[in-house]
Amino acid sequence: MSKYHGCLQHRNTIPHPPNWDPTTTALLMGMLQLPTHIKDKMSERLTYNKIENALMSSPNNKAAGINGIPTDLLKELCKSHKQNSKQNKPSFDIINLLRTTYNDIEQKGIMAPDIQDGWLCPLYKKKRLM
Repeated sequence: MSKYHGCLQHRNTIPHPPNWDPTTTALLMGMLQLPTHIKDKMSERLTYNKIENALMSSPNNKAAGINGIPTDLLKELCKSHKQNSKQNKPSFDIINLLRTTYNDIEQKGIMAPDIQDGWLCPLYKKKRLM
């Protein structure tokens, strides 16, 4: 089955899955393929600006997704980082974390069997003033 999924984007190279009827295989063989320029665009690494633009253009006051983190919180972390950066204060850069994480998953895949089995917990510790 993995060989089948690996060949989906290559016309006429789809191996016949063992338990699939000929009609299903014929339908899959006739599906449109993505043009090369779109495949190339989809394989590009995500940039800081793309992630920031996507986050800031997402709607407010929506229910949290499967990770339980509302986008409003991510937006506030982003705004706080921008303000602190302008004042040369240390801050947590949520966009950089998201970029690094997304690109790592794209490159290496998900290491946990289920994405819910792994989690990220960024902690920011203030320096003690002496």
